[in-house]
Amino acid sequence: MKPTHDWSYVAGQTIHWMSPDTKENYQRHLNDSAKRHMLQQFGWIDQHIDYTFNSDGFRTDEFDDRPNFVTIGCSFTQGVAVNRSETWAQLISDQLGLSVWNLGVAGASADTCYRIIKHYAPILKPKFVVLLEPRYNRVEL
Repeated sequence: MKPTHDWSYVAGQTIHWMSPDTKENYQRHLNDSAKRHMLQQFGWIDQHIDYTFNSDGFRTDEFDDRPNFVTIGCSFTQGVAVNRSETWAQLISDQLGLSVWNLGVAGASADTCYRIIKHYAPILKPKFVVLLEPRYNRVEL
């Protein structure tokens, strides 16, 4: 049985905002002069981010049998508030010239990562797996 996770409900969809990257938070930051300055400094004003999920609910291409590696972790891995091309998973993939399956899940615990990788590693057959360990105080109930 395929494991579910907090973002399974968006499988096969593209969404424009993803908590905590919400339109309300963005507007609040624009109204704060210090935060607006930082947004301008990094070129994040009027930048549009689409979150596209594969049919398994991950922010990555549809799975196939090409040579790959897997990344797993929480929102930092999934890439909340950055374009997919700017995720650390994709940056490593570009450097190595090797496809990546990004199995990051916002809000994930180490338990969640283990459950997901236990299911997907035999299917995806990655050359290696990179875990960006979620906060130690997160647990899956």
